[in-house]
Amino acid sequence: VTGRQLHRAVEQAIGHAVKLRPVPWVLYRFLGLFVPMLREVLAMRYLWDRAHRIDGALLARRFGPIPVTPLNQAVARSLSDLGVAPDLPDRLAVAGAD
Repeated sequence: VTGRQLHRAVEQAIGHAVKLRPVPWVLYRFLGLFVPMLREVLAMRYLWDRAHRIDGALLARRFGPIPVTPLNQAVARSLSDLGVAPDLPDRLAVAGAD
């Protein structure tokens, strides 16, 4: 999943455009002195800077088929669970009934 695909899925789930802004890495570096979580986010900065791919072939060989949740459904459910858009499951149920 690319950042753009995730961005589109969020927009689709909440029903309006979401403005993208760059991550303020300099601010994270400073605040990381006081906030351990931001220090750890900064340590994982390479995940934003480098493309990477996860292959589940070995896992599938060991345990069988891996269920895959469609991205739009996973994002909508996650946003609902986080309380960002609590009415999403209702809207998705209505949309799925069509």
